[in-house]
Order: sequence, then structure tokens, then C-alpha cells
Amino acid sequence: MWTDARHAPNAVPLPIKWIESLDEHAKVLVCVDGSRHITDLSAGIEAHWRLRESGKQVVVLLSDRGHDWLRSPTRQRLVRDRQHPDSHMTTLRPLDPREQQAIAELLSQSGLLHGRSTDAAVAALRTASDGSTTTPDKPYLLPTLMQLTDPHGRGFETILESVLTDLSQVHDRASLRLLLATALVHGADMGLPRAVATRLTGSRDILATALSALQAELQTQLSSAAQFATEDDDRYFLHHAVVADGLVSAAFHSTEHRETLLALCSDIPDSVRYDRDAQLRLPDDLFELVDSVPWHLDKGLHLYEAAEKFLMSWYATDTRRFPTLHRAAECATEWLRQELRRSPVNNDLVRELIRKARSAYGRSIAVAQEVLSSEEKPSWFVGYDLRAHEIRAFHGWAVLEGTAAEIEDHPAKRRSSLLRSVELSLLAFEPNDRRQSRLVCGTLALTLINLELYAEAARVTAASIAHWGNG
Repeated sequence: MWTDARHAPNAVPLPIKWIESLDEHAKVLVCVDGSRHITDLSAGIEAHWRLRESGKQVVVLLSDRGHDWLRSPTRQRLVRDRQHPDSHMTTLRPLDPREQQAIAELLSQSGLLHGRSTDAAVAALRTASDGSTTTPDKPYLLPTLMQLTDPHGRGFETILESVLTDLSQVHDRASLRLLLATALVHGADMGLPRAVATRLTGSRDILATALSALQAELQTQLSSAAQFATEDDDRYFLHHAVVADGLVSAAFHSTEHRETLLALCSDIPDSVRYDRDAQLRLPDDLFELVDSVPWHLDKGLHLYEAAEKFLMSWYATDTRRFPTLHRAAECATEWLRQELRRSPVNNDLVRELIRKARSAYGRSIAVAQEVLSSEEKPSWFVGYDLRAHEIRAFHGWAVLEGTAAEIEDHPAKRRSSLLRSVELSLLAFEPNDRRQSRLVCGTLALTLINLELYAEAARVTAASIAHWGNG
């Protein structure tokens, strides 16, 4: 069952009634490519005993990229139904030698190796497969195949950089913006809506010209006859999500295209504000777009600067969205940690990120308190748990202060950050939440150690283990 946005723009139901109509003792394997848009899993679980009584066996196999699975509505639904989906999770193995040989022979027979030998193709596939064991989250198969079938023998990154460079030489740069906007959205498993593409390029006429130029460029560079898009399409996709991610990463790490990408991270959230209703609420599909893109930039590509910029632009369209502020604070904190691993460290940027994260955490708490205490709060915040938000924000802020203390040279300022971390940890403590309490106690114990209060740190650790166990 294909459930990705290109093949199935709407939700795809699990075929429960069809399964129930089968003969007794039937065995059914349902393979789902992408779990985001599959529905009726709860109905399947409820039908479990009826199917079992008739001797039917049903196995549902869901495939996802790891970071997509963590936030998948399907996973969250299964957890709510008291299932344990992660206990059955397995990572796909790299290609084995027989698969490597079969792919290489097929490429050779199809005339796609452009003079390279089958043995050379097998060696390239073997090297890529072996490397995937150390970096399991990094795609390797499609990039390797693109390299093997490129007439000029260029690597995956070089091919994508050539696309960006050629498009950047077009005077109006609309094609480059269209390509990167599509890549940002497709990487998050969605299509770029035509209305949004029109706003980002400037007009329908400019969009039509950009589509034509982009189609010609991709056909040349990717040696593919696949159609990128036409003026009549409602949504635009690239050839594959791996290509989309590769283009975004290439642009982000390029001095020439970085600003174009970051500008789009501001422009996309701003462009959808025209589709809001009287309550400033977006249609579900556009909300999912502006919600999913920064998640993918953060958790999938680890491009924290781009994610933070996207989130702050989204927040600017409706300053009541305190969860968006909280996510921006988390991105700024991860961006800070990323910068601290660099050598040499950019101290000015580090201080700016600490300031940004502090401000975002503080404002998210203040806005949450203001919005949720109002009798005229938006309907989508009805039932929202203020205390739960405060706990997450205080704990994230406490971790930030501990990180800030580690890089502070001035003893008094370092101690001030550590004491602030202690205070925030205490504010984040929730005895009825086992997991949260263990996290808070761990942060608190580490901060006390940095304050050289070793006895107090030991008591916090001992109390945590006694109440919530070790681990």
C-alpha cells in the first residue's frame, strides 16, 4: 500500500472489511510504504479477536525513515491503544553480495554504466553498503546508483551542486527558488502546493517559465525523462525524497546558495498566512506542511539554523503559537551544541544562540500562560495542559543554562548560570511523571556536580534511583 503524498494525497484506510470477508484461516500480510497517512489501525486492533476466532492471521508491516516514525501519527495512535510498536522495530539491512551483483548486472545489461565494468559497479555498491553500517541514517543506495549511471562519473553531491549552480545563473532565480522550496517540502513527505509556489516565484507567468526551465535542467543533469511538474499539477514533487534532502543540504552548506535557502525558510511560512480563516487557523494540509518541514530540517537533516528560522517566521504570523516558540528554543539549543563541537568555536555566535534560546523559552512560557488563561483562547488550544508545557520548557531551559555555564570563562557568570539551571530544574520537577522526574533529577545532579556540591548531587541521584529506578 502506497501512502506517500505523491501516490495517495488523502488518507489510505487499512482494508479491514476486505480482510474480514476472506475465507477462514486466511493469512494476510499488509505492507505499508510510509505510516503517516494510513488509517483504521485502531479498528484493526479492535477486530483482532474476531479475526482470531475465524483463524485469520494478519501482519501489518510499516516502513518509514527513522525520524519520520518517531513523530508518525500511526505510532502515536498505537501507543495510545497501549500497543508497543517500537518493540517490534527493526532496521533494514544493507545490500548483501547477491543483491549487489544483481543490481550491477542489471545496470550493465541496460547500458547505464557508460563503459564502467560490472565489477567496478559491484565494488562501489559494496563500499556504500559497508559504510551504511556506521551511518545507518544516511541514504546510500540512490546516491550510489546516480553516481554509477552518471555519464560523466560525477558523485551525488557534485550532480546536485551542478543543478543549483546552473539555475543560479538564470537572471530571475525563480527556478532556483522553486526547486529548493519543492525540496524543502518533499523532504518532509509532502508536495509543494501550486498556490504557495506561485507566491514564492511572484506570479503565474513566472511560475510557468520557472517550471519549464527547471524541467529541462533536471532532465539534463539527472539523465531522467521523469516529469518534474506541469502547470496543471496541484502539488510539486522531486524525483525522490533523497534527492530533495540532498539539494537542501547542498544549498545549506554552499556559500552561494545558503541565503536563498534560508530566505525560503522565512518565506514559506509567511506565504501560507493568506490561507488562514477568521481565527487565523490554517487548513489541515497547510498546517501539516508548516509543522512537518521544520521537524524534518531539525530531526532529519540536523540543519538547526534553517529549522529555527522557519519556526520563528511561522510564529511571527500568529504570536499566540507558544508551542512553535518552544520548538524554536529547542532548535537554537541544538544549534548551540552543534557550534560547540566545531573548532575553532565562534564565540559571538554561541553567545547569540544562548540569548535566542533563553528568550524563546521565556516567551513560550509567558505566552502559554497568557493564551491558556484567556477565555477567548483559540479553539485548537482548548484542553491544552499548561503545566505540561511549563515542565518541558523549564527543563529545556535548565539544560540550556547548564550548557551556557560550560563555556563561561567568568566565574561569577558561570555560577549564575548553574544556579539558574538548579532553579529551573526544580520548577520542571513533576513527581507524578516518572520519565520527566528522572530527566530532571539527572540534569539537577549534573548541575550540582558542576557547582562542586558533590554530597547534594549524590543525594539527588540516590533519591531518583530509589523512587524511579536506575537507567
